[in-house]
Amino acid sequence: KGLIQEEDLGVVKTLFSKLKALHRASKDSFWPIIFRNSFAPVMIRDKFDFVVGNPPWIAWKAMSKSYRAGTLTIWQSYGIFEKNAYDKKTTHDDFGMAVTYVSVDQYLKVGGSMVFLLPASFLKSTKGGEGFRKFSIIRNGQSIPFKVEEVHDFSCVSLFTIPTVAIKFSKGTEMTYPMNRYRFYTQIGRKSKIDSHANWDYVQSILEYCDKLAQPVDKEDAQSAWLTLEDMRFANNVLNPNVERSYKGRKGIEPAGAKGVYILKEPKKARKGYLNIENDMSRQRRQDIIDKGVHKGCIEETYIYPMLGGRNIAKWYVKSNEFMLVPHTAEFKYGVPEGILALEAPETFQWLNYYHDELLDTRIQNGKFFNKDTQPFYRLDNVGTYTYSPYKVLWKEQAGSMSAVVVSSYYESVPNANRELFSEDKPIVVDSKVLMLDVYEEMEAYYVCGIINSPSIIEVVDGYAISTNRGVDVLKYIAIPKYDSDNDLHTKIADTSKKIHQKKKEKGACANVCELESKLNRMI
Repeated sequence: KGLIQEEDLGVVKTLFSKLKALHRASKDSFWPIIFRNSFAPVMIRDKFDFVVGNPPWIAWKAMSKSYRAGTLTIWQSYGIFEKNAYDKKTTHDDFGMAVTYVSVDQYLKVGGSMVFLLPASFLKSTKGGEGFRKFSIIRNGQSIPFKVEEVHDFSCVSLFTIPTVAIKFSKGTEMTYPMNRYRFYTQIGRKSKIDSHANWDYVQSILEYCDKLAQPVDKEDAQSAWLTLEDMRFANNVLNPNVERSYKGRKGIEPAGAKGVYILKEPKKARKGYLNIENDMSRQRRQDIIDKGVHKGCIEETYIYPMLGGRNIAKWYVKSNEFMLVPHTAEFKYGVPEGILALEAPETFQWLNYYHDELLDTRIQNGKFFNKDTQPFYRLDNVGTYTYSPYKVLWKEQAGSMSAVVVSSYYESVPNANRELFSEDKPIVVDSKVLMLDVYEEMEAYYVCGIINSPSIIEVVDGYAISTNRGVDVLKYIAIPKYDSDNDLHTKIADTSKKIHQKKKEKGACANVCELESKLNRMI
């Protein structure tokens, strides 16, 4: 409506009639042609002024081994895949990236325009997309740049299953920043699911938008994730590459496909030093472990820890907790050796041994750098001295907006902690859906948390981290000065952050928290 000129109506009607006939005959899908033919080094003689499409979205790690092997050369020939051996196994890159490059290369004229519907992670992920954001065709000795001319971001619109953007590319022009045609849409009122068959007039009436600037979050790395904001001045200070980074985020414990074994339902006291346990099989996806079933037992309390997952934490406070079996120590970061565990905690060893074959299989298939000849079959990933730190700053990997909390021990941080459960207080561990910073001084933890929880910093983080992907890079990019207890501003930030944490534990303290957050934000 309003987009088609009178003289073009005949062409549009003919095109629609042909598409309708093809659709009814199930012959309208262009992507199988790409799959079958476009990976051959053959150029189409007549390219197009306009290319429009919605390519398939298939995560690399979800693809079959045969399809990975069959398409790896195409990724490499375009320079999209720039990974080491382990990252190739776990990358968040998507097959749609390769299809986009093939389409720009083989179907689009120099000077032409292409619009694709793609996951927002292609532009904003810190875990993948670096090669995609090169925006250059280098295959077969070519050197043809292309650029993102315009983006319409529907990440906050309830229409697609994942955060989605419509990107307009133009071929033959270098990408430059900041890019000033980034339109961000939100829904007006209640964010209910939009019917995919709704007409545009209706959809337009329930959407509002703002126009933003876009640039790489790391100015020294043009292929880093995109930052999108209406005003970049504050962000440029926050992301200053000349400030030394003193803090490094880490991922929580990864059970490598065996979450239903290691996460426990709330243990019960058996006798001194021993707990009755039952693993939470509702957390398990791998079928061979599900088939093995729940395993109850009475084991030593030594390696049972209070655990926090994404569902257990919120901004400034802990809501609840779970429990996890972690057969590691700070000394044995790759797992307590089997001989030592069998000697010092025999009931724990026997309980784990019930799942021996299944755990070994998951380790071999899913784990990082696992060596079955030197490491125990129950080894977990992402465990080190940091796992047992006395203080931690935590934030969710997946959240609508950045939110962090400081935690210390079980008794100190978990509401309604069972003080009769353990012989002594225990440090809190976190699962793989939670990111963390290990800290060894209380006020330093509150200082860092206060900074990343302040509204102005959240706006910057939300500007480059999509809701499904808030990784360890949150701390990599923010130029947080090292905490100095002699610095008056640092101590005020830490004190205010601690007060907010305390207020959040009280009922009806919302107004006080808002006031303190405003005070904190002015300091930041």
